Amino acid sequence: MKLGVAGKIGTPQAADQAMNHDIDWIMLGRAAILQHDFPNRYAADDKFTPVAIPVTRGYLEDEGLSVKFIDYMATWPGFVEDSTMDAVG
Repeated sequence: MKLGVAGKIGTPQAADQAMNHDIDWIMLGRAAILQHDFPNRYAADDKFTPVAIPVTRGYLEDEGLSVKFIDYMATWPGFVEDSTMDAVG
């Protein structure tokens, strides 16, 4: 049986810590949303610093996310800069 873990893995250090617990893989959520190439950046530089939240809508668009998905993420507290529920819709 294979075992993967997810949740609050947002930095290379957290990924290393998770992998040191006899698991087979990690699943990235917000880290992959914030930086679509997180695994490649980590492979190239285990000390890279991921982008901090909140991020702008423009940043997320540049990462390749749709406006509809960004509108949804704007409902996540502290994720999208200067966003309010009024921005959705």
